Order: sequence, then C-alpha cells, then structure tokens
Amino acid sequence: MQENPRVKITRVMNAQAVGTTTVNGSEIDMQNFEGVLFILFGGTVTDGDLGLKAQQDTVTGMGGAADLAGTLTEILNADDDKIAVLDIHLPREQFVRGVAVRGGATGAVIDGMVAVQYGVRKKPTTHDATTVAASTSVVSPAEGTP
Repeated sequence: MQENPRVKITRVMNAQAVGTTTVNGSEIDMQNFEGVLFILFGGTVTDGDLGLKAQQDTVTGMGGAADLAGTLTEILNADDDKIAVLDIHLPREQFVRGVAVRGGATGAVIDGMVAVQYGVRKKPTTHDATTVAASTSVVSPAEGTP
C-alpha cells in the first residue's frame, strides 16, 4: 500500500542562515487529518543545540500559539547535517506548527522543515502545490530508465 496518496506533504520552513533566533514554521491545518510528522533538516551546528518543538492554536494565524508539552527534540552540537523528527498524533487544536529552536552564541544553520500529515479522513489528498514541485508513485517498478 502506497503512502503518497494518503498523506499531505508541505514544506513549512525554508533554509535559514546560521543564527540564534527561534524560527516558526508555517502553520498546518489539521482538519481531516489525525497527525503530522515534522522533519527538521539541520545544517552546521556551530555551538549550542538545534531543537524542534511544536505549537498549536485554535485559530489560523497562530496569534495565541502555545507550546506542546514533551515535544522538544534536539539535534546536538556534534550532530551536524542530521534531522530531528517529531510526530504529533491527535493534536487537541486545529492549527499546529513546528518551531526550530537555536541556542548558543552563534547557533546553527537550518536546511529546512517538512510536515507530513497522515491519517487522512477525506481522500484523495493533494500536496501543497506552493511547496511541492513533483510527486510520483509507482507499483513494482521494473529496472530501467527512471
């Protein structure tokens, strides 16, 4: 069974130069989905750590966004060019976002963040056309030219 038609993929953060500021990802509307998997792509971590946490809100715009307990996942200083994965199943509010938390004196590079929404209640899904350029699904492909 293929997952591509059963998930929605959105790029929620572009690459960020080295820094120490916290960077909010774009909000994700969880209506019709059971969960979301955030994937933070870390670059060079110059000092401190690079963390991924989640926030939620009842309304679009995230004006009253609140941190979700237990969600901080960290890429340690020695772990350059690795990823952090955070899975939020059944969030209590409709809008959720991933947040990159940078620490230290000079911080870290962020290569981007992707959100994969799963447990779709209404099919078919379509990926976010503003952030996903191409998507292909194949079944039992033969060897040969891609």
